Amino acid sequence: MEHLIEAFEAHAAAPVSAKLDALLELERRSGPRVVPFLLDVLADGREPTLVRIHVLKRLRSGQLMPCYRPAVAEAIVRVLAQRVGPDLRLQAALALTEFVDVAGVLTSLGALALDPDEPIDLRYSAFTSIQRSHEAGRTGRHSPTRRGSAAPRHSLITPTPYTRASGRGHQ
Repeated sequence: MEHLIEAFEAHAAAPVSAKLDALLELERRSGPRVVPFLLDVLADGREPTLVRIHVLKRLRSGQLMPCYRPAVAEAIVRVLAQRVGPDLRLQAALALTEFVDVAGVLTSLGALALDPDEPIDLRYSAFTSIQRSHEAGRTGRHSPTRRGSAAPRHSLITPTPYTRASGRGHQ
């Protein structure tokens, strides 16, 4: 594993495809250095955007040990706060759907969604992440039983017609 990390770091000027290949090889391994290394790559503004997006997607969809979740969420929030390429920030906003249970994530997404100085697609992505987390029961995990249930979903902005007609509030 160490040799893969060293090889990645030694080729700072390598083409994006070579870096992605190295990351794919590294991701096949497990060990205590993988997630911290991926967090370093994500945070490194010198890395190509496509490489950082790849790492972001990997961290979002990976089976993280619970002890890594706060650090990953914090790193993604930092990327979201940076004035970097819109694609990276957009992916960061979407990735945070999986981390809404971590302190500070909902606050960051809410502030972004309400910021009129941010691009509308980024604001919408932040709102979508908040809404998805609400639909998933604010756990950050999309539950198949919840998704397939017949219970009405409630909007974050206004009550649904079902709610108004029945007089029932959020459950």
